[in-house]
Amino acid sequence: MSKPKEAYLFQDFIDDPTFIAWVKEASIQVPDAWSSYAQTNPDNIKELEKAKRYIQAANAFKRIEPEPHSKKKIWEAINYKTWQSDQKTQQHKLLKRSVLKMAAIFVAIIGSTLLTYKIASHYSKVEEYSAYGEIRKIYLPDSSIVTLSANSSINYYKHWTKDRIREVWVEGEVFFDVKHLHDGQGEPQLSEQFKVNLQNLQIAVLGTSFNVKSRRDIEEVTLASGLVAVNVSRKEEPILLSKPGESIIFHEKTKTMEMIEKPDTDIAWINRIIKLDDTPVKELLEELEDFYGVTFHVLDQQILDKKVDGEFPLTKANDVRFILSSILEKEVTVNKNHITIK
Repeated sequence: MSKPKEAYLFQDFIDDPTFIAWVKEASIQVPDAWSSYAQTNPDNIKELEKAKRYIQAANAFKRIEPEPHSKKKIWEAINYKTWQSDQKTQQHKLLKRSVLKMAAIFVAIIGSTLLTYKIASHYSKVEEYSAYGEIRKIYLPDSSIVTLSANSSINYYKHWTKDRIREVWVEGEVFFDVKHLHDGQGEPQLSEQFKVNLQNLQIAVLGTSFNVKSRRDIEEVTLASGLVAVNVSRKEEPILLSKPGESIIFHEKTKTMEMIEKPDTDIAWINRIIKLDDTPVKELLEELEDFYGVTFHVLDQQILDKKVDGEFPLTKANDVRFILSSILEKEVTVNKNHITIK
C-alpha cells in the first residue's frame, strides 16, 4: 500500500520518480498534482523543499569532457613524463654502472700500486758513504760491521730476506767484520752466505774479517781472519785466502793478478794510521790524495822514489804539510786542496 503524500518525509520524496521528474522538469508528462500539492503548503512542505534542493543540486553536477585537442595534449604530457622517468632510470643505471666501473678501476690501480711498491721496496737499495778525511762505522741489517775509509761507499739491498744472499757492493776501501750465521751443519742457506762485489772481484764469505780496496784501477782483498773465496769476474775457480795477511791484488789495466803475504796483518787505517815499511813516497802521496781529496805537485821528481818507514798519522788535513815537511825534509806549501813539495 503506497504511502500518502501528506506523510512523505525527505527520503520518500527523493525516492518518488514522479517527484524527481517534477523537480528536474523532464520532458515526460509530470502530474499536476505535485504543483497543486506544493501550493497547498502542507505540513511536510519543509521536507518537500529539502528534497527538491537536494535533487537540484545533484542534477547540477555534470561530467567534464575535455576537448579533443586537450585530450591529445594531456596524453602527450603523460607520455613525456613517462619518457622522462624512463630516461632518469636509464641515466641512474648508467651512472651506477660508471661508478662501479670506476671503483673497480680504482681498486685495480691501488692493488697494482701496492704490488709495485712492495716489489720496489724489496729491491730498493741503501747507500752509505764517507767524505774525505772521514772514517765511518756502519751496521748492516744482519749486524755485521762495516768500516768505511775516507772517500768510500757501499750499497746493499734494504731488506735481507731468507731467500737472498747477503750482498754488498763496494767503492773505495772498506773493512768487513761479517757476522757468522751458518751453524756448520750441511750446506749454508742463501741468507747465511755473504758476498762482496768489486768491479772485477767477488768475495764469498761465511763469517770472517777482511779488507777490500778498489782505487786507481787496482782491486785488493786482504784477509784478517777466517776464510774467504775470491773470484775474478766469475770466470775462473775461486782463490782461497785462509791465512791472515794473505792478499790478492788485481790490476785492471793489465788484467793480471798477484798473490802476496803481508807480514803485518793489522789494518792500520782503521786506527787512522798509514804504516810505512820501505814504502815509496809516491805510494804514500797517493794514499794521502785518496784519503784527503788533495793533489800533490812535486818539483823534485826524485823524491817520489825515496822510501820511508814508520807511521803516518791520518789526523787533520792541515797537519799533512807539517808531517811531510818533517819526513821529507822539504818545504811544503798549501793552496786550498793543492799541496806543493819543493
